[in-house]
Amino acid sequence: MPLQIAPKLKAKAAEKWMAALAGHLYPGEFVWALARTTVMRPPCDGLAVTNARVLAFSGRDVAAKGPKRAIDADNISRFDLPTFGAAKQLVITTRDNQRLYFGILQDADVAFVSHYVHHLGRADLPPGMRGALQPKQEASGAEPGAAIHPKSDTSADAQRETEERAAADQPVGPAPNGQKSTKAGKVLLGIAVFVALLCLVGLLAAITTDEEGLNPEAAVPNVAGQNLSEAMDLLASTGLQVEKIDASGNDRTVIVESNWQVVTQSIVAGDRVGDRKEIVLGVLKHDEIPVSTPAEQSEPEVSAIAPTTTTIPTTTTTIPTTAAPAPRFSGSMVRARGVTREHQGGQSNVRFVAGTDDINQIKDLTEQCIDYFLESTRAAYCYGYGNDADFEVKTPDWTPEFDSTAFGGSRPCWITFGGQPPAGPDSRKPTQVTEEYEYRGVLQCPGTVQFP
Repeated sequence: MPLQIAPKLKAKAAEKWMAALAGHLYPGEFVWALARTTVMRPPCDGLAVTNARVLAFSGRDVAAKGPKRAIDADNISRFDLPTFGAAKQLVITTRDNQRLYFGILQDADVAFVSHYVHHLGRADLPPGMRGALQPKQEASGAEPGAAIHPKSDTSADAQRETEERAAADQPVGPAPNGQKSTKAGKVLLGIAVFVALLCLVGLLAAITTDEEGLNPEAAVPNVAGQNLSEAMDLLASTGLQVEKIDASGNDRTVIVESNWQVVTQSIVAGDRVGDRKEIVLGVLKHDEIPVSTPAEQSEPEVSAIAPTTTTIPTTTTTIPTTAAPAPRFSGSMVRARGVTREHQGGQSNVRFVAGTDDINQIKDLTEQCIDYFLESTRAAYCYGYGNDADFEVKTPDWTPEFDSTAFGGSRPCWITFGGQPPAGPDSRKPTQVTEEYEYRGVLQCPGTVQFP
């Protein structure tokens, strides 16, 4: 599969990221898709979905430090796109129920990222990759979400720092006959006295402020919504270093602080500084801040005195009606089925056509489909389509093999989706597509289902 680039990512930036990521990929791993993201801590602005993992990284130092957050395909239990402010963020849950945050996505990139993460989450690691990586991961002791990095650079830095400290501790040179040594001792004594006086003068300040100007007991102010220039003034009392990140994902540099407004901050307002040394602010230009319109106030109810009326009793006859029976799932609805993860007891991947435009009935049929196939495999995932017209719509990168693994993005006009993984929590909560599902701006679903 050729590299795919999200709508909001420029080709030049993608090319640079690919070159930087090359040295940090597993043997046999290659990148499917790249997109922009915004993660405050650790600071990340890039997202990569490969044939083995989801990676978050900083484009500035990924070549030297590698990805800062990662999750392997076979550790993905589910993913969600909860709303964060006015945007969506990517949250992936591991098999042991840990939630990993992969940042805020651009609106135009949400469907793109969702497609590839969904694709990866229903797949498995390429054959042989898990066995090759197991010893390395066990040796690293990495927790879920922590990327494994080479240790050579860190070891070199530590060795160099040790050598520099050792050199600094060495005397400048021998003193012949002890004469220069005595003179040097007097000089050192004078310096020591001077330093002691300085320490005495600054003793009170040192009680609350450390050597780097940090104030561990200071409460971090709430600067979200503030002009950046004013926010910098408010944060000055904390001693924290401030990193400013363009929250639009365009990687712009802040030059005139008064032209920008803070939209997010990495430390919760009211928290103590403690041992933290940096705060990351997400910023936007003033004209990019969405203007919220206050909800219209409802008119007060007016109580009226109803006129006195005389009711003439009437007799009505109710004719009982029989409700139409709810549809039941059957094998005749199945349009595609495949089995993966056979080493874990098997996972049925199913696409079926419900033959109805009642969204509640399609949801019920999806539940029935999962139960139906759990009788033959340990795990099951089902995609419910309203009709055959929706099922027949394919994305530009569709291949016949996708039908056997049931990646929803390749036939994206499904109405509901749910499933039970081989391990971990039941993730069959129906996931509903939007009314106007678009794929790269060229696809419209032809079905008749009306969404609420």
